[in-house]
Amino acid sequence: MDAITTIIKVPDQHPCFAGHFPGNPIVPGALLMQWVLQALREQLAGCQISGFSSMKFTGSLKPGDSCSLKFQINAGSEKVRLSCRSETGVICKGVVLLGPPVEAG
Repeated sequence: MDAITTIIKVPDQHPCFAGHFPGNPIVPGALLMQWVLQALREQLAGCQISGFSSMKFTGSLKPGDSCSLKFQINAGSEKVRLSCRSETGVICKGVVLLGPPVEAG
C-alpha cells in the first residue's frame, strides 16, 4: 500500500465564507471535496474519479486553517482511502472511487 500526503491551506478570504456561515465561517463540505479531487488529480496524473463512498465529516475547517490530506492507495484497486486532519483532529474520512464517472440515474 502506498500513501501520499499533501497539505491544504484554507485561504483567509474565500467567497464561500460570506454565507457559510456569517459570524462563524467554515469550509463547506462540497468545497473541501473539490480540493480533495484537485489534490488527488495532481498526485495521480491521468486518474479518473467516479465519486466518493462512505464519506464521514467529523470536524470543520475555518479560514486560515491547514489540513493534511492522506491518500492510501492499493495497487490495482479502484478505491483510495482518504483522511483529512487538522490540528484539532479528523475533519473527514472516506473512500475516493477511481474509474470513469458514473452517470446519475
